[in-house]
Amino acid sequence: TESFLMKSLVTSFANRQPRVRQRAVWCLAMLAQRIVLSGSSPSMSPELAAAADATTKALGDANSGVRSLARVSAYVLIGIGGSAGVSTGAAGVRLADAMLTGVDASAFDAFDLQCVQRCLGHAPFAG
Repeated sequence: TESFLMKSLVTSFANRQPRVRQRAVWCLAMLAQRIVLSGSSPSMSPELAAAADATTKALGDANSGVRSLARVSAYVLIGIGGSAGVSTGAAGVRLADAMLTGVDASAFDAFDLQCVQRCLGHAPFAG
């Protein structure tokens, strides 16, 4: 289920390898988008709050690739934030600060590689 997968992904943020953390944060963005698109957002708001907290921590990671992909997760969480309540509080402010101008968070799709590449710009990325 989504909650079990969310716990596994959040645990992967503690891995020493940057590639594992990069993939975990991208998967976190796709999972958060999937949770909201499934239509079960009221019962899943604790998982989305955990995703917002994990993304906030990833935005301060030592690896630039992890930080760049955390920006992707921030776009997803800000785009869905109005319905799920993840764009409020300190985490919401940190997520909003990660946004770049010119990218519409409400139309952002973590499953679309072109959207992700636009968001990443020229940042290092291990695919």
